[in-house]
Amino acid sequence: FLNQNQLLPKALSIAEFESMSVIVPDYTMIDEDSRVLLLKEASKFENFSKLKIEREFLVFLKNSTFLFRFFDELFANMVDLDELNSADTYADFSEHIEILSELLKRYKKLLDEQKLYDRINLREVYKLNEEFLKSHDGFLIHLEGFLNRFELELFEKIAKIKPLKISLKIDRFSKKLISIFSDFGSN
Repeated sequence: FLNQNQLLPKALSIAEFESMSVIVPDYTMIDEDSRVLLLKEASKFENFSKLKIEREFLVFLKNSTFLFRFFDELFANMVDLDELNSADTYADFSEHIEILSELLKRYKKLLDEQKLYDRINLREVYKLNEEFLKSHDGFLIHLEGFLNRFELELFEKIAKIKPLKISLKIDRFSKKLISIFSDFGSN
């Protein structure tokens, strides 16, 4: 954080900064146990059995980890399952993608009905915490990794409210990120 009234800027991890930069009014963050139970509830439809994922609790608990990782990855990269289904690369998996899409829709519906959120539906329910953002003069992010598409979108929105600078460690792995930043007119 950059603030004129401080001797030293305050440092946070990117995850901490993101969590302070967004709010989800009228919703509560779901805990990990409830997340699994809700996904199990969402899986109660006929075609789910075609995924060959057992619904017995302990087996489902183990497999839910893979499902959540897949859904979290889709969220982070802002990929819609319908996009995957229309891509030739995944043509052999179209039936599975349709089932996963149904599972995701049912899960999100249950989250919404219960006024809960998690990473999977965060994009649909969050708002910027403008009070927090406006209470600082600006933000300087020291980046030594990669930002996913959601983080890029979030930082772009934050930069419209307060100055946001990103200091990027340049190496052979950051070339793609550099080209993304140049698309934003950054240097």
